[in-house]
Amino acid sequence: MEEHRAHFRLLLAALLMASIIMPLALTFTSFPAQSLFLPPTANAQPPATVKEFNPPWWNYAFRYRIQVNLTDVSGVEHVDQPVDVYLTFDNGTCYNNSLRVRYYDGTWQMVPCQVWNETYWEGTSYYKSLTLTFYFNVGANSTRTYYVYYNDADSGVEAYTNDVWWSFNGTHYTFESSTYRANCSIAAGGGKIEDCYNKISGTYWTSRTINDPLGNWGFHWNPDYDYSTGTTSKYPPQAYQVVESGPLFIIYTTRAKLGDYDAYCNITYRFFKWGWMCETNSTFNSPASGKDYRNNEWVFNPAIMRNLTYKYQSGVTTITFGEGNQQVNLQNYTYNPLLWFCLWDQIDGEAAGTFDLAAPIVNGAIVRQGYWYYRVFWRGTSYYEFWDRYWGVVDFNAGGWIYEKFAVYIWDGRNGYSPFQSFAEGMKAQLSVSVGQPEDVFYRLEVTVTDPTGHPIPNANVSVYNDESYSELNASKLTDENGKCTFLLYYRDKYYLQAELELGYLPAGDRYINQTGEWVPGSSPSEVTIILNCTRLYLEVYDKLGARVQNANVSIRYTAGGPGNITDQSVDQYYANISLYVKAGAQFFVNVSTTANPDESIRLFNMSDGQEISQPLSISGPASIRVELERSLDMRQTVLVCINGGFISVNWSDKAFLSVWLNWTPPNVGVDADWVNFSISHINGTLVYGPVTMNKNGSTVGHWYYELNTSDAGMIGGYTYLLTFYGKPSNPSLYAYPTPLTVYLQVKELPLTVIYEPFINTTWSSPPSFSVSVYLNDTTRNLPVTGATVSYSFLNTPYSGNMANLGNGTYAIPSDVLKELASGSYIIEVVPLAQNYTAQLIRIALVINSIPTNMKLSSESLQGGQLTVIYNRTLTLSVEFKDGGGSPITNAIVTWSISGTDYSGAMTETQGGVYKATLDLSELSLPPGTYVMSIIALKPNHQVQSVVVPLSVSPIPSTLTLQVFPLSSKFLVGQYSLVENNVPFVPLLFTVKDDLGNPVTGANVTLLGLPVWEVSPGLYFTLIPVYGLPDATLPLTIQAQKENYQPASAVTLVNVKEWTVPLVGLPYKVFLALLAGVLVPSSAFASYVYLQRARIPPLVRRIDYLIERISRGLPVEVGKPKARGDVILGILRDELSVVGVEPMPVAFVPPEVADKLVPLLVEAGKSESEAQVILAELRSTSPAEREKLLESIGVPPDLSAAILRELEKEEERGEERKKPRRRAKKKAGEAEEEQAIKPGEGGGGVEVEGKDEEGTKGEES
Repeated sequence: MEEHRAHFRLLLAALLMASIIMPLALTFTSFPAQSLFLPPTANAQPPATVKEFNPPWWNYAFRYRIQVNLTDVSGVEHVDQPVDVYLTFDNGTCYNNSLRVRYYDGTWQMVPCQVWNETYWEGTSYYKSLTLTFYFNVGANSTRTYYVYYNDADSGVEAYTNDVWWSFNGTHYTFESSTYRANCSIAAGGGKIEDCYNKISGTYWTSRTINDPLGNWGFHWNPDYDYSTGTTSKYPPQAYQVVESGPLFIIYTTRAKLGDYDAYCNITYRFFKWGWMCETNSTFNSPASGKDYRNNEWVFNPAIMRNLTYKYQSGVTTITFGEGNQQVNLQNYTYNPLLWFCLWDQIDGEAAGTFDLAAPIVNGAIVRQGYWYYRVFWRGTSYYEFWDRYWGVVDFNAGGWIYEKFAVYIWDGRNGYSPFQSFAEGMKAQLSVSVGQPEDVFYRLEVTVTDPTGHPIPNANVSVYNDESYSELNASKLTDENGKCTFLLYYRDKYYLQAELELGYLPAGDRYINQTGEWVPGSSPSEVTIILNCTRLYLEVYDKLGARVQNANVSIRYTAGGPGNITDQSVDQYYANISLYVKAGAQFFVNVSTTANPDESIRLFNMSDGQEISQPLSISGPASIRVELERSLDMRQTVLVCINGGFISVNWSDKAFLSVWLNWTPPNVGVDADWVNFSISHINGTLVYGPVTMNKNGSTVGHWYYELNTSDAGMIGGYTYLLTFYGKPSNPSLYAYPTPLTVYLQVKELPLTVIYEPFINTTWSSPPSFSVSVYLNDTTRNLPVTGATVSYSFLNTPYSGNMANLGNGTYAIPSDVLKELASGSYIIEVVPLAQNYTAQLIRIALVINSIPTNMKLSSESLQGGQLTVIYNRTLTLSVEFKDGGGSPITNAIVTWSISGTDYSGAMTETQGGVYKATLDLSELSLPPGTYVMSIIALKPNHQVQSVVVPLSVSPIPSTLTLQVFPLSSKFLVGQYSLVENNVPFVPLLFTVKDDLGNPVTGANVTLLGLPVWEVSPGLYFTLIPVYGLPDATLPLTIQAQKENYQPASAVTLVNVKEWTVPLVGLPYKVFLALLAGVLVPSSAFASYVYLQRARIPPLVRRIDYLIERISRGLPVEVGKPKARGDVILGILRDELSVVGVEPMPVAFVPPEVADKLVPLLVEAGKSESEAQVILAELRSTSPAEREKLLESIGVPPDLSAAILRELEKEEERGEERKKPRRRAKKKAGEAEEEQAIKPGEGGGGVEVEGKDEEGTKGEES
C-alpha cells in the first residue's frame, strides 16, 4: 500500500514538473531559419501579366499612391504656385521620408515637395498625418492630377535643389533665395526682417536707414500701435525660432513686444523662392485706446519704384509718379474689393507687391472708422517710399487682438507687373483640393497553415508560384507560431499556392505538402487556409517509478502507407520529452528503446485526462501522451538547489557569489558531479554569457560556487536576466540528470552624482571667458564616470548637442557653441546617459551679462538739456559710445527717432566709438513745435544705451526792413516818409529776410488792409493813398507772416504836408508810372489777375522814351484826378500797361463763379489756391482747349463737364453786360476825337499822358 502511495506521489510530481517545464521545452525547440520576402528594388519591373494602372505605376519599389486632384473653380490660371495638401495614413503604411510627388504627361515628371506639420504613430517611424507642399500648374476651370507615392519601408530620401536656405551667425538669421536675402536680428527690431538685399537689382531695398547690412531694423517696420511708441521694432524679440526648414520653404517665428504697451505680436514668416508669407497676431494683455494701428508696412528707398499698379474687382489701374511727393489711398470697398497692388520699376527691375491670403480678423477690439485701407507713399527725393495697411484709431480690450495673413512677392520689374498679377490672382483664386483613396500596388495575401483540426502549424514553408506547374516561384515564407504568414504580391491574373512541412526526422524525400491550385487576386479571398495532413504528437518518457528516462529513443511505426516510419529520435536529456509531426488519421505504434533494452515494454496515458491509451494510435489533432516503461530503471533523481534563492539582485560592477547544490532527493544528499554549468540570457532567451563551469567545492560533495563579476559578464545595469544552471552527475547510470534550474538575476544601475555649478553669472566676451561643465561621479565607488553621453539643450534656442568628453569624468559644452551665445539669460538642460548608471537631468542657469556701456550726447544745438533747432535747418548730433572701461565701442548700431512721427534714421561712425548724424529738417518737413528725440545705441552683447532729450523746433527768425530812397528834396520814402498831399499815393518798399539774410518769399504782408505786392524775392511794395489828407504824421505798422517763420513787423511814419509846389520837373502821374514800372513786375498782381504775358522790351522802350522827353524839357501835362477811385482805376488800367502787365478782363473770376467752381476742383483733389489759378487759366483759354486742360490735370469727366457748363453760362452773362458799356464807350471816344483836334492853350499840339506819335509807334513796335 505504501509503495503505491509513493508511486502516486511521484506521478503527481512528474505531472507538476511537466506543466512547469513544458513551455520552457517548447521555447528551446529549434526551427529552420525563415526565408524573408524582400520588396523589389527601385524601378523594379513587375511580371509581364501585371494588372494595368491608369496612369501606369511609376515605380514598383513604392507600394502605395494617392491621387490629388487640383481644380480651379474661379476661371484663373495657376502657374508655379505652391499648394498645401493635408494627408493622413494608416499605421504601418507611410514610412518616414518615403513620399514622392509625380505628375504624368505621358512620362512621369518629378515634382519637388516638402513634408511638414507631421505626426507619427506612437513609437514608430510611420507618419500618422502631415502637410505636403509642392508647386503646381493648372489652367483656368481645369483639373490637374498629381500622385503622391509612398512606401511602408525605408526608401531613402529624394534630394532636391534648395529654393531657399538660411544661416545663423549668433545675432542674425539670414534667409535667401535667388531673388532676395533677408536678415532678422535677434538683438533688435523685434526679430522681424530688418533689411533685405534685392539680388535682381543688386541693391538694398532700404539703404537710407541701413547702418550695418546685418544690423538694421527698418525694412519691416510695423505692426505698430501709436507709431514709434508702440512699434514692434523698439525692442529685441522675446522668442524666435526656425521651426521648419526644407528645400521649398523655411518657417521662422518671432515674438515681438508692441513698444511700451502691454501687448505682443506673434509673427510667422514662411520664406519661399518668390518672397514670403507673413502671419501676424497682435494681442493686447491690457486695454489700450485712442491710437492708430498699422501693419503690413514695407519701407523702400525713395523714388526707386515709380510705378504703382493696383487692382480692384472692377479693373486694373497704373499710376506713374512724378518728382514730388504723393500719397495714394487704396480702400477695400465691400462692393469693389481691393485684390492686390504693387510697386515696380522697369529700369533696374526693383518690384514688390502684396495681397491678402486671408481676410483680417478683429476680436475684442473696435476699429473706430469701421474699415482699413492701404496707403502708398511716394517720395521723389528724400525720406522713403513705403506702403502700409492703415486701420486708423483702434480701441483694444484686454485680450483683444488683430490677425492678418498676407504675402509679399518679389520679381523682376523689367517684365512689367504681369508676373505679379498672375501669381497674386492665382493664389487668391478658389482652388479645390481633392484627395483620393490609397492605391496599393501589391495584393495582400494572408495564409494560415493548420492541421485537419484547425490547429496552427508553425514553421511551415508557404510558397507562391506564378504557374500551375509550381515551377516559377514568386515568393515563399515560413509561418509564425500562429501558423500565419503574409505576402505582398503584384497584381496579376492568378497565382498558385503551396504549403509544405519538411522535417529532418522524416525519411529522405518524405514531407507533408498541399497545393491549393489557382488563386485569383481580386476574386479569391485574401485570407487563405492551407491544411496539411499532419499533426503534432508530444511525448514524455518515464520509468515505472516516475523517473524520467533521459536516454530514451522514440520511434513511430505506421501500420500501412506513407510517409515512412520515424525512427530513433532522442528525447531531451533533461526533460525526457519530444515533439513529432505525424500523419493525421493514420494508425501507428509508438516504440521506446533504451541502452539496456532496444524495445521497451511501455504503457501510454493521455496527459489531458490520465486515461490509458491502447495501441495502435490514430490522431487528427495535437495529442500529449505520457509513456511509461513497464520496468524501473532504478535511477536516483537529482535536483539543483540555488542557495541564493529564486531572485538574485546585485549592483552593476559588483560581484555576485553564486552557490549551488546538486542533491539526490530525497534524502537531499549531495551528489558528486562532473560539472555544474550556468548561462545568462535575456528574458526572451537570447544568450548573454556562458555556459560557464562553476567551481567545485572539494571539501563538500555536491556543492559548487562561482564569483560572478557582472561587468565582466557583459551585463548591463537596469536589466533583469535569466540565470540557468545545468548539471551532470558523475555516475549517470545511477543518478539522473537534474532538470535545469532557472532563477532571476537583477543587475541594478549604480547611482550617478552630477557635480556642477547651478548658477553661472558672467559677462560676455570673445572668446568666452567662462565654461559650462559637469563632473560625473560614481557615487558608490567614488570614481569618475567615463564614456558617458551627456547631452545639453539651451531651452527655447536652437543650441543643443552633446558635451565634449574632457576625460576623467568631466564633460563640457564646446567653446564653439558658447561663443555663439549672445548676452541674455539661458536655462541649460543637461541629461547624462551612462550605461549601468542612473541619473536625473539637471538644469543650469546661465546669465551672460551685456558688456557695460555708457553714451554721451553732444551737439551745438544742445542747451540746458534740450535740443533747439530752427525750422528747416540742419541739426547735427554726435554721441560717444564706450564700454565700462572707457574703450570706444566700434561697429555699433546707433539710431535716432522722433516720437510721434515716422522720422528715424541711423547715425554713422566717423571714428572709433563716435557716431554722428546730420538731420536736414528741410527733408523731414518737421513743423515748429516741441518733440522728444530718442537716441539708442546698441551692439550685440553690449548694454543698450538710450538718451531721451526734448527737441524744440522753432520758427525761422525774420526781420522786416523798409527801404529808404529820396525822390526829390521834398519827397522822402522809407522809415520816415515825407509827402505832399497833392500826390495820390506814397510808395513803400521793404524787405523781409530770415536771420541768415535770405529773402523770405511768399510772406503775408499786411498794412491797413492795402494790397501788397512782392516785386522780387523778399522785396515787397505797396502804395499808401495820401491825396487830400490834411497835415498829419501817420504811424503805420507793417506786419509780415509766413508759416514756420517768426512774425516780423516795422513801423513807418508818413508825414503828409499840404501841397505847395509841384515836384520839380516830374509830373506826379509820370512819377507813379515810372515807380510802378521799376518796382512792380508782372508777378506782383498774380493774386488779383491772371497774367498772360509780360512784355519786357516795351517796358524798357517806354522808360527810355519818358527819360528822353524829360531830358529835352518837353512839357508833359497830367490832369489832376478828381477822385481817389479814378486814380486807382487809372493806374490799374493805363499806367500798369506801361510796364507790360495786361489786366485782361477775361482773367477776372467773379466771386459768385468762384464759389461754385472752387469746391468742384477741391473735390478733384486740388487745393483752393490751385483751384483759383486753374479757374483763371480756364477763363483765358479758348473753349476748345478747356476740356483738354481739365483732363491733363486729372479732373474726372463728370466734374469737368460741370465746370465747363458754369463757365459757358458766366461768359454768356458777361456778354450781355458788355453791350451797353460798349455803346457808351463808343460815344466817349467820338467826343475825345473832337476835343483832340481843337487848338490847345500855349501853342503847339496837345500830348495826352506823355504819348506822342513817336511814342505810340515805339510802343506798338
